[in-house]
Amino acid sequence: MHVAGIAQGQNGTTRGQPAHGIARGAKVTAINVFTYDGATNSLIATQEDFITALTTVANLTPWNSINTVNISLAYPGVYLSSCSAVLPSFAWPIDLLRDKNMVVVSAVGNDAAQGFRPPACAGAGVKAMAMDSINNPGTMAGFTNYANPANFAGPTFVAPGVDICSSVIGGGMACWNGTSMAAPHVAGAYAVLKAALPGYYSYDFTAWLQSVAVNMTHPSLPGVTFKRIRLP
Repeated sequence: MHVAGIAQGQNGTTRGQPAHGIARGAKVTAINVFTYDGATNSLIATQEDFITALTTVANLTPWNSINTVNISLAYPGVYLSSCSAVLPSFAWPIDLLRDKNMVVVSAVGNDAAQGFRPPACAGAGVKAMAMDSINNPGTMAGFTNYANPANFAGPTFVAPGVDICSSVIGGGMACWNGTSMAAPHVAGAYAVLKAALPGYYSYDFTAWLQSVAVNMTHPSLPGVTFKRIRLP
């Protein structure tokens, strides 16, 4: 619910001010990727769960009825370049949705490490890094994973991921950190554009979003330019 609220929530209040999601009022289809693991008494999301979830989305709707898919979870492993060849089970469902005109946005991980976690490292989907817009505005979040975007098939955007307030199960609001909070900012931006220009292929918006984005750098990769998402 927290992630969905960032992407499309409406009529909330945070820090004493009205609060709305990026694509205010957009419709959400929730797909559960977690199963109960009795051995650990916890919820887990296996690669099989991931594949089932994305293929369910692919088969759920006719072409163009769902335009953006947000994945605010990450699996073990950190990759400096595309992991599609070594992890094809992550890559092909993302590319399947791309072929059906859906943008897939994935969180890159919160290890403060160089490299992206799966599924962000796989396929031609959009990768979401996190910035700090609260404590140190305009800087990368200390926890965000990072990597040279040129090493991956899809675009990379940076979005707010520190102290992000949104709705939670049971009512009320909570403020959380993570690239999982950054990803729905990016997904919401694509959803806004698709709603305004429904005749365009979803990934056509990438070049425009990159052109209006704010350039940023990461202290560990000073020669690499990152694009902070922005809707003028």
